[in-house]
Amino acid sequence: MTKFVKNLVIFNGIFIPTVIASLLITGWVKSSKNRSYEESRSKGLIVGEKLIKAVEAKFALQGLEYNTPDRIYNSETYYIPVSIMTYEEAQEMYDAISSANNYGFGLMRVANVLFMDSNMENTHWLLQKKAAISQVEIREHRELKYEEKIEIDTNYKRLLYEIGFEDSNNDGLLNQEDHCDLYFSDLNGYHLTQITKGIDIKSYHYANNYSRLKLKYTARNDSIKEEHKIVMFGYYDFELEKFIESTEINNTLSNYLNEIRK
Repeated sequence: MTKFVKNLVIFNGIFIPTVIASLLITGWVKSSKNRSYEESRSKGLIVGEKLIKAVEAKFALQGLEYNTPDRIYNSETYYIPVSIMTYEEAQEMYDAISSANNYGFGLMRVANVLFMDSNMENTHWLLQKKAAISQVEIREHRELKYEEKIEIDTNYKRLLYEIGFEDSNNDGLLNQEDHCDLYFSDLNGYHLTQITKGIDIKSYHYANNYSRLKLKYTARNDSIKEEHKIVMFGYYDFELEKFIESTEINNTLSNYLNEIRK
């Protein structure tokens, strides 16, 4: 074996393993950073230990996303739902809206609502602490065309919100996956009042000229699968400020279910 060949073998024996080791280390570091980055990204408002870790890792955290103000029906008040999300989440949201041509507040990850007066001057925020608003039911004012006339329904007096204040599934995020309860406010966004507590809302709609809110719901129990929960009905009386269970229909349905299970 010539001296050149010997030197070439020695060089390859040292250089190639060094390059491979360097690539492996670089890939591991990059993969580790990506995993940490993905963990720092949210699908909701970052809270608790997850927020602390994201701050310590110096990752870009969340910013605000919002659209132009809309006027509320039967009111001079305007409002803006405000979302908190990362740049990547905002891009995902806009892509989803573009492809589906529709969106819900769960997708927007609304964290608060800003209210303004008729002069578009800020008056107040709906909430004073961190929360996830999975749904906002606000009827919007429609500008009338020339000579168009329409009678305003003055019975419409309240705005509805589904709000969660606690990270109930302990995943470090506040979002629509956490427990939420139903609230209402007046048309100016004041006097926030809780309607439900300890139940999971399936649907709701106004009745009796907006004086009642009919609800379809299940008891809140995380140990029972969703498909095994019994659906019940009730209503909230705004004049009495009281939630009333529809006992007769709930008992009838429950008894029938027990009978067919025998």
